[in-house]
Amino acid sequence: TTMKRYAIGAVVGGAVLFLLGYLIYVVLLPSPEFARGAAAGRAAPYLPAIILAEVLFGFLLARGLIKTGAIASVGASAKSGAFVGLVAGIAVALLLLGITEVTTWAGVAWEGVTWLVRWAVAGAVLSMVLGKMKD
Repeated sequence: TTMKRYAIGAVVGGAVLFLLGYLIYVVLLPSPEFARGAAAGRAAPYLPAIILAEVLFGFLLARGLIKTGAIASVGASAKSGAFVGLVAGIAVALLLLGITEVTTWAGVAWEGVTWLVRWAVAGAVLSMVLGKMKD
């Protein structure tokens, strides 16, 4: 059913986004100086909120891919995921820039690029997992 696809998409998409976020933000480039605002790094990450956010983003991506039909193609899903990730990443970072001191203008660009990559991969994985499932 469609609800089952959305639920699986939320979990799988959320897991991919979380794991790639961990790889990028913790392992490869933790807190790059160019992206840090005055208040960056003052508090430890609160994992329950991060995990819930990634699951919700996974749901959002899965729903969009299913509704547009892009879910049937790995390439189309990756492209759609990349575009939505770029826009969402920049939008979230702009909000953070506007209401907090945790990022910079360079950090906004950084988030756009990292979200583009994470969401492109998540879109491709969602296509592989959900693409053959029937509503």
